Order: sequence, then C-alpha cells, then structure tokens
Amino acid sequence: MERNSSKKTGILVRVTPDQLDMIHKRMRELHTDNRESYMRKMAIDGYILDMDDSALREMSRYLRSISNNFNQIAKMANSTGRVYDTDLQDMARKLNGIWDMQKQLMDKLSQIK
Repeated sequence: MERNSSKKTGILVRVTPDQLDMIHKRMRELHTDNRESYMRKMAIDGYILDMDDSALREMSRYLRSISNNFNQIAKMANSTGRVYDTDLQDMARKLNGIWDMQKQLMDKLSQIK
C-alpha cells in the first residue's frame, strides 16, 4: 500500500455546492468518509462497486450445511451401510437453494453498468 508521503502531486477540482452535495451523497451510499480516497478511486477506475454480500453469506451457510450433511451420511453409510432418502432430499433442497441464489446474484451482477 502506498504511503501518503509518496503522493506529492495534488489536483484541484472546483465543484458547485450542489455537486459537492452529490459527491457526499455518493460517499455515504458507499459508507466512506475519505473524500480523497473516493475521488482518487473514481478518477482512476471510474466506479466503485459496493455489493450487498448477504446472498454470498447465505450461500456459504448452505454450503457448510451440505458439507456437514455429506460427512454425516458418509459416517452412516460406513457404519450401517444405509442412507436415508430424507437426508438426500434435504441436501438436494439446500443445493437447489444455492443454485437459485447464484442465479439471482448473477442476474444482479449482469445489470451493473
């Protein structure tokens, strides 16, 4: 990461009070209060992506649950030689949930301009 002392060149950009309000509004939407960093990121990259990661967290929760189910089924199959349909149906339901969440997430990402 760059140190602030390495940044020796400044750029002055004049804005109207309305434009400054818009800049502050965008910064609040992105949960940042560092105007210099925000302006540098926007000038260099042209955008900042602030994603709601709740869908990814939910997918991770489902994946952990499915992983635990696989381990339990493997133990059961090794000890008894039997696997219950309800366990497999539960795993299939959770896996379908992950596919649905992934589709929704991909749809949202494809709408980003």
